[in-house]
Amino acid sequence: MSLSDLASIGALVSGVGVLISLIYLALQVRQAERNQRAAVNQGLLSRYIDIYQTLIEPPLADLFFRGVSGREDLTDDEVLQLTHLVSKLALHAMDAHLQRRARLIDDLSFQAAIRPVRILFCYPAFRALWPMSRQTVPREFGEFFERKILSVPLREVTPLGDQFPANLTALPRPAAA
Repeated sequence: MSLSDLASIGALVSGVGVLISLIYLALQVRQAERNQRAAVNQGLLSRYIDIYQTLIEPPLADLFFRGVSGREDLTDDEVLQLTHLVSKLALHAMDAHLQRRARLIDDLSFQAAIRPVRILFCYPAFRALWPMSRQTVPREFGEFFERKILSVPLREVTPLGDQFPANLTALPRPAAA
């Protein structure tokens, strides 16, 4: 075997090594992208869980339900607290919107992030607070928010104390054993 033949074999082995390295690199990039998407989705979910957790804690829970009920006897401090909550919801929705636009989340994750915000903005109190919160988001997102979130129809407020027993009676009864 001549030196030229050995050089050709070496070049072939080198080429195969480079090909294997490129395949491995492509698999690593794909896995890193999956991990990044999972982290972004988990961040969205964690933030929304934090918002819900805030809503059920005693100081804000009562205020939240009075606001949702459309009570007009709120103090300036209480209106400010609810306005900050509305801003927090809008910023959460904006983050989900930007992440979807950057293709970091899929449509299902986006809908999961936006749906609870849309539900809360069915209540007149949240709509009434929006003009005070709108300044917290960029104009472009504010327009998107008004088209996609505020386009849902308003719902009549049903006290949860009335809704729960009605839901219980609507459930099918278990069959007798």
